[in-house]
Amino acid sequence: MAAKQWCIGVLGCGYVGQQLLQQLLQQQWHHFSWHRSSWYTVHHNDAQLAYQSIGFSLDNADSWDNLPQQADCLVFTIPPGYQDRQKEAQRLTDWCDWMKLNRPGLKRLIYISTIGVYSDDADIYTEQSQCRPSSLKGHLRLMSEQILSRYFQCSAIRCGGIYGPERNIVEKLLAGKAVYRGNKPMYRIHLEDLVNIITQLVEQSTAIDCINAVDGHSASQDEIIEWLLQQPYFKEQAPQSLNFQRKRLDADATAVARIISNRLIFAGLGYRLQYPNFKALVPSGL
Repeated sequence: MAAKQWCIGVLGCGYVGQQLLQQLLQQQWHHFSWHRSSWYTVHHNDAQLAYQSIGFSLDNADSWDNLPQQADCLVFTIPPGYQDRQKEAQRLTDWCDWMKLNRPGLKRLIYISTIGVYSDDADIYTEQSQCRPSSLKGHLRLMSEQILSRYFQCSAIRCGGIYGPERNIVEKLLAGKAVYRGNKPMYRIHLEDLVNIITQLVEQSTAIDCINAVDGHSASQDEIIEWLLQQPYFKEQAPQSLNFQRKRLDADATAVARIISNRLIFAGLGYRLQYPNFKALVPSGL
């Protein structure tokens, strides 16, 4: 039986959008493939990927009519554009109202959110936990989740820090670029795992409102760097002088460690992380 081909619209073509499309082109899926009618939106610096490019900006209503009429699912990677909550809410609501009237066939949407929607307080956080953001970024992302959920069949992927090709400590250090140190525990998610979670959600017949996309071990920059310095492959390639910057104020030991549950990745999607913690890294990984 031939695999179903999905028509996907990727809204936003920054790091996640570009890498998502490139990863899907490179990998061979046994049961999943994106149809060539899939498309992505840009408003500057078109990456020229192997799908249809659509000129679009949330801030330019004249561009909204460029959006195709059909897609099995939208993947929304556009970050908040305003620091002012009221302005950002209005920007997103205006677009959602337009979509409801003019693109009623586009019903499913996956939103790339953040675990910043949870509090920084010490606790165990599951997808059922109350959201109490400790930062403006977290408030904006939670507000976006809520608005999009009123208009679409929305699944929010609450990500830890996203890393992968072209955005990782190994590549930066080997290239002599600056890397910040810090001892604040952080959860992360490798881009390959994020791509796989997105594809699993697209195929999922049972709706999942939100899912925590994090690895199984929170680690500070210091912990990862100290581990990395002991790895033979890194010792062989590393320059004699590494470029470490001073510790950031927001990455201090005063931060309280919290536990973010990633159980739903397996229990709800049946997916096992390829990078369950930073020690599963390969040289080009982190």
